[in-house]
Amino acid sequence: MARTQSFKKILELKKDKVREVVNRICAKRGIPLPYINFEYCSEENQSQLAHYHPDTNTICISERQLIMQNFDDLEKVVAHEVSHILVQDHSSNFKQQEVISSIAGLQLPSGIVHITGNEKSVKKERKIKQDKTRCNYHLCRKKRKLTRCKYCKNYYCLEHIAPSEPSMYNERTAFDKIEGHPCAAYAINLEEKQKEANIKYSEALTQMLARKKRVFVVPPHTEQPKEERGIDRYEPFIPVRTEPTSHSSFSRGNFSFENFLRKYVYFRIPPWVNPYFMQFLLVFIVGIVLNYVYFHSISIRYLFIDGLNTWFNTLNQTLTYGLHGAYTLIYLIINGIYYGYFYYNFVMVIFKTLKHLDKRDTWVMLGWFALIIWLMAHFFPQII
Repeated sequence: MARTQSFKKILELKKDKVREVVNRICAKRGIPLPYINFEYCSEENQSQLAHYHPDTNTICISERQLIMQNFDDLEKVVAHEVSHILVQDHSSNFKQQEVISSIAGLQLPSGIVHITGNEKSVKKERKIKQDKTRCNYHLCRKKRKLTRCKYCKNYYCLEHIAPSEPSMYNERTAFDKIEGHPCAAYAINLEEKQKEANIKYSEALTQMLARKKRVFVVPPHTEQPKEERGIDRYEPFIPVRTEPTSHSSFSRGNFSFENFLRKYVYFRIPPWVNPYFMQFLLVFIVGIVLNYVYFHSISIRYLFIDGLNTWFNTLNQTLTYGLHGAYTLIYLIINGIYYGYFYYNFVMVIFKTLKHLDKRDTWVMLGWFALIIWLMAHFFPQII
């Protein structure tokens, strides 16, 4: 098919756009400038928009792939491929690098000027009040019961309280599938923990080396660069036997008894169940106290079943024969509100538990509940 002059002009503009964005990102981030191949590549995939060859430092984007994308898509694809120069895989570290590359590739429109004045002309920044009535997630903004995030200190509903690493918008990903809220403070916390883990890993390897020579330590989940794989330059890793040391917790190899207890034994209430469980526990304790005050006994069966049956019988008699007095009306209103709130929280605890059965914390909580119920049935059968 013959190509018109306008079609060829647009294709050349797209190529210039790719070169411009690559040069801008590499210049701002100090990355070696890769070679850009616009011809057909044998490793090209029909579903790919571009790909990167780390061995030759080449970004391949054919004319077929250029035709499929507009200018905005090209900026995202180029930022993605340039980030592969630093990180080869698609780990969380790569997502951070992709965000940085996307920001570095932005070009401010003409007319925008940033001026830094002297200290006298600088105005104090006005503090923005936090909205404590609506969910702070910009795609939610609903009036619900809010919980404060311990990382960014903002307020979110139960569906968006879980923090997640910020990432670039992808048109193929639906927003309704995103759980939690993007939290920059959470990403910084993860990065600091990863740095601490790398430092500990490096110190452990240094202590295990047989000879005190320079050693190239590979951090976890990373690959050693090809130019530093020479045998003559670095001492190979030689595991040696070390003297047993005394620790506060029992450990053997990679197994730690303290970590095992923390993960699988210690009692915990997961965050997705905690608000409803605490409300249910409060109403449950109030019901037990009132049951003891009026009947001088504690009965969980009366709280769950018999008390509700009594309320329904009183309501049925009132609807059939009429209201007998103010006491009956007060009894129906107060106990109706109580049992409505009681069973609402009870059902929500069960629903949230069933929704997160794939989480380890849920099964630890269920195990503790089963143990508590068994102990009550075995040692205190009269209260059941």
